Amino acid sequence: CTTHSLLPPVYQVHSDRRGGRTAWCSSVTIATREFMAEHWRDGSCIRASQEEVAEKALRTLESEAN
Repeated sequence: CTTHSLLPPVYQVHSDRRGGRTAWCSSVTIATREFMAEHWRDGSCIRASQEEVAEKALRTLESEAN
């Protein structure tokens, strides 16, 4: 983000109650664009969700820049 003069990314964590369990997912906002992770995970794996959405945002923004 710094290289392209964008504000730092803002991560959010989302939850969805599913039966007796809760599923978790992450989103990231970069320069007014929100990207959502595709997979919902167990709460112990929220870091993987953040990595997934960061990679998704990076791929999208890089492809648009080229």
